[in-house]
Amino acid sequence: MISRVNLAEGRQQPARAELFHRHDDWTDAPSLFRLTAMIACLALVVRAVASALPGSHSGIETMIRRADAMSSLLSQLTVLLGGAQVVLLVVGTLNERSLSYAYRIAIVPASAAVLMLVMLASTMGLDLELSLVVGAAALVLAGSAGAISMRRSASRAQGMVLIAITVASSVHLLSRVLAVGLGQQQAFGLSRAPLLLAFARAADAIAMALLAVRLSAERGTVARIAVLVALGVASAVTWGALRGSLDGAELWQVVASRSLYELAGGSASLGGAAARYGIESFAVLLGGTVIFWPGRLSMGALSAALAVLARPSVDVPECALILALAALSAPAVAPLRRSFVHSVPSGGPAERRPIPGA
Repeated sequence: MISRVNLAEGRQQPARAELFHRHDDWTDAPSLFRLTAMIACLALVVRAVASALPGSHSGIETMIRRADAMSSLLSQLTVLLGGAQVVLLVVGTLNERSLSYAYRIAIVPASAAVLMLVMLASTMGLDLELSLVVGAAALVLAGSAGAISMRRSASRAQGMVLIAITVASSVHLLSRVLAVGLGQQQAFGLSRAPLLLAFARAADAIAMALLAVRLSAERGTVARIAVLVALGVASAVTWGALRGSLDGAELWQVVASRSLYELAGGSASLGGAAARYGIESFAVLLGGTVIFWPGRLSMGALSAALAVLARPSVDVPECALILALAALSAPAVAPLRRSFVHSVPSGGPAERRPIPGA
């Protein structure tokens, strides 16, 4: 007779393996999706750098013009490729019968809102209220996809990342709503409430830790070293950014300070400068490491990396589109190969199994 203790111990090891180490359940990311993710990552970084260059130093007018042109080009490519990927993912999700009807119905209006407002922003811009709407629609997608992804072992890791990012981004979006409704001066204390800040910081840390573990599980020791290198570089960049507002700061320090300020959400961002710059620099470096990783990479890792990059500025149309890509691609990575094998065996009709106790 097998004891209950041995059964419990036997279930714990497979449970841990199902979260990150089931390599046969990880589908490789398509080349076009990886290319879209790379362009989106570059668009975010170049946009932040281009906005930081004016006024940072004299005699760099040529650099400013080239940065603006590169930022516009990458932004347009992100909208075109990202919009096409969103449409393909929505169509694929609607055809996936293993997903719940409620999820498949919910993603249609949310995806349409994100896609329509992102296209509108690329031509004529959005006012602040519509920016909040596109951010809320992206959060609906992320929360729904995170909940549905948690139900499957192969997509559970990116589902946890999406849930954490939804919590953190909701706090950041709430601070912007308060700033719009009450005014920046009146909302200053409310948007920086300690409880909201703690929720956002904890969710950010959980999301980045899960992404680092997922990358390490897929690529091994080299990935662990890359994560440590990214953490060290992020610390150096944060140190330089904190000195960027001081007299006698070098050009790269000024650009780093202004770029991280832009990436962190600007005036409505939460917390002190050191924490904001540190989290944002590590998020960009870690997400970029995953997206630009040479060799094969799973769709789930890319989904988690895009979600980390999109935070916290989900009210920015590009970030909302990136979060929509992360959300729609997360549940799709769980393969149905095993269910197909059990339901429709090759070589004949489905086998009838005896019912226990019959």
